[in-house]
Amino acid sequence: MELSLQIANSSDIKFVFHLLVEGAKKARYSSTLKSPIEAKRAAESWILNNEDMKTGNKAEVFIIMFEDKKIGVIALASFNAFPDLKEIGVFSISAAYQKKGLARKALEILLKNLEPFDVKAKCHPASKEFANLLSTSGFIQKSTCSETNAKYFKKYRKRSAPSNIYTGMQIIQKNLI
Repeated sequence: MELSLQIANSSDIKFVFHLLVEGAKKARYSSTLKSPIEAKRAAESWILNNEDMKTGNKAEVFIIMFEDKKIGVIALASFNAFPDLKEIGVFSISAAYQKKGLARKALEILLKNLEPFDVKAKCHPASKEFANLLSTSGFIQKSTCSETNAKYFKKYRKRSAPSNIYTGMQIIQKNLI
């Protein structure tokens, strides 16, 4: 089973766009991404500008490849205020490739490449599969967004992880050895 992550480029915008719209329709991402115009703008901003157009955070997009086919996408955010933190904002596998263990393998590859970083993941309420994947991969649910009910998961990589990253949110440190 040959699975890899590749940095997205301009030729991947259409693929990412379709996965965003598909996921938003299932309430797995922000409802604004149901709009094809908004989904296309988001994909273009992430891939062409390496930036989230709404927050201004640095964005990194990876295409999940399986046997030389594009099967999914992962979008990460980086924060200037927290240089040791990455956030998984989008994690999507095409429907034809779900329930085959490929998401777990892609997450393992991603986490191995992010070893020096603490990793946070945003998981919308309808995405029970992603919440389960995160929980069984060492992530711990830390909070729920009062506006969207999105769940935030965290995986610490360092002993020196900050005790409170977000205002009003208690973070419990997990040491990984």
